Amino acid sequence: MNRLTHILFAIALAVSTGLLADKTRAIYALPIALSSIAPDADLRLLHRKLFHNIFVPLLISVSLLFLPPLLGVNAQLLAVSVLIGWFSHIALDAVTVKGVYPLYPLLNAKVSLGVCKSNDMLWNAVFSATSTTAILFYISKFAFS
Repeated sequence: MNRLTHILFAIALAVSTGLLADKTRAIYALPIALSSIAPDADLRLLHRKLFHNIFVPLLISVSLLFLPPLLGVNAQLLAVSVLIGWFSHIALDAVTVKGVYPLYPLLNAKVSLGVCKSNDMLWNAVFSATSTTAILFYISKFAFS
């Protein structure tokens, strides 16, 4: 999937779970967005293995819990934001033909639903449109309540 699709899907997931339920939590959209594209940092080295596993985001999130308070940012919400963004990336890539290796390096087994290719314009549009619809639905829900 492309970067925009990953970001929109992660934000949609976050708003639907209530993490971005109000304006005071809007700051967590940034770590969600960044962590939703971070796994592709392994594009040139062990792609879909090195950062497309569950261990890297868990390690990062647990590490964030030990940060001192930064500008009023809640460490637990920051850690959850990273998990949502990162895991949403892994989930979307698992839908593709190339798949992911979620337990690498412990287990070199690929998970792939084989539904589409990563660069498939139609599937990127479908995921992006669905995610945008969910985001707008939840934003309107909170704006009018």
